[in-house]
Amino acid sequence: MTAHSPRPVLQPSLPTLCPLASAVALAAEAGIEERGAVFTRRDAPESRRLVRDNSPHFPVFPEFLGASYLMHYDLLCPRLVQEQLYTTACLLASPRTAAATDEYFTLSGMTDLTTFVTALAGHVAEAARTHAR
Repeated sequence: MTAHSPRPVLQPSLPTLCPLASAVALAAEAGIEERGAVFTRRDAPESRRLVRDNSPHFPVFPEFLGASYLMHYDLLCPRLVQEQLYTTACLLASPRTAAATDEYFTLSGMTDLTTFVTALAGHVAEAARTHAR
């Protein structure tokens, strides 16, 4: 698990003021349909506790057996990418105190914020290059 203390990123309530909205619009104009997902979960003892998988209606995937809720999400993210539902996916876990400290954790390199932002930056660059032609 990696700890990070990033600067807070504030998203304005007016979409026209947000540069991310412009990047998404630019990608759409360029015909790029990449999708990303950021899952946020509270880091607490309950989310780290191993889950007793007792599902009478649906079988539980073997990799989810004996895993915590946070581990379920960490396993889910690569699966969503593998199934081509998303281009990239990220899991951020933060304690309740994160509102004051901006602290968050990632569980693996495959689902960390750096991987997600790197993929996003690549797609935005491709959209900009395509749009400039």
